Amino acid sequence: MPTFEKEMHVYEMRRRMHDHVCGECGAGLEVAWGGIFGWNQYILRCVKNIEHTGIVRPYRPGTLEDPGNNIMNLKWRTKEMVQQLGEEKTRALMPYQTTVSLSKEAAKMILKTIWPKAPDEEVLKAALTCHQYGLNPLMKHIFLIKFNQWNKDHTKIVGEEWVTIMSVKATRTLASRNGNYSYADNTPRVMTEDEQKKAFGEVYGNMITVMTVIRDKEGQEARGYGFWPKDEKVHGADKGNTKFNMAAIRSERQALERKFPDAIPQGIEVADEDYMPTGNDSPVVIPEELAAELWETEDASPPVPPDNGIDMDWLKESLNKIRWSPFTAKSWLTRFGIDTTGQLPDVINRLTYEQKQEFTAEINRRVDEKERHPAMF
Repeated sequence: MPTFEKEMHVYEMRRRMHDHVCGECGAGLEVAWGGIFGWNQYILRCVKNIEHTGIVRPYRPGTLEDPGNNIMNLKWRTKEMVQQLGEEKTRALMPYQTTVSLSKEAAKMILKTIWPKAPDEEVLKAALTCHQYGLNPLMKHIFLIKFNQWNKDHTKIVGEEWVTIMSVKATRTLASRNGNYSYADNTPRVMTEDEQKKAFGEVYGNMITVMTVIRDKEGQEARGYGFWPKDEKVHGADKGNTKFNMAAIRSERQALERKFPDAIPQGIEVADEDYMPTGNDSPVVIPEELAAELWETEDASPPVPPDNGIDMDWLKESLNKIRWSPFTAKSWLTRFGIDTTGQLPDVINRLTYEQKQEFTAEINRRVDEKERHPAMF
């Protein structure tokens, strides 16, 4: 059955008609007067079969995400690179602007040109990711970001840490290579209280809780959930970033990982490329949710909640081996649909026994993989 005006305003119908399709057959939609079918109101219907139910928004890669960029896009991107890197480096990198099959050596050269101060081991890790998954830093797929490490009182910088971050655009591109998919149920969107109770058993009143539903061409769905504290600031707010956007990115990433588990690299944090710095003189980014959570020194280890079931000394040592920050670990834990605010030990304390076992097994697996294939880390 079509969508009726009493369920959705006609102006919203007309908006969705342009970027949504039929949820059953993928055909286009139209807004029509339902009088000929016996309904005294406007309807949003499938153009092929009025009996079809549901609408979805298909993912369509943008022009800058495809290798076949047109001339105007290339000119715009070249101008942007000149502003960020200078003319000399831009000339050296121009042949790679649209390449999505970079060799490890080419990826290392590009990464080192953009971020010359990044440590070799992080450059290698990012280069291997680019080579294995067909990503390109020049297409804003991968970023190397430096975080300051502070002393216990957060009054003095005692070091730095570089982290590989993948853009949400890259995540979508990797997922689309495994088949067409759509966003169903008008998602990403904020969850209702009833939906939160059903999914988590409670309502997170202090959090913006967003749900994303991904549907493949066979109609199979995967759900992802993302959270952001209502009283916590977001990096890039001056450029238009929002708390909803941060929660939506996390929910979409989780849904795509569940739908296409082999397509997306694990253990790499995802961020919105529109709010990431680029260029070799990029300012140091210290999101507030990260700065207080980094384990800077031996004396700055966070307090351990009683009886959380996981040896925190082992966990800290293991995370250092696989180059995961506590923030990355918390990002992985969002798949359990729990509140991930606060220090990592606090988050772990919210897990069930089975979830702790699964998390421990995942860390052990990654440590073992690192020991067998050290070049990947």
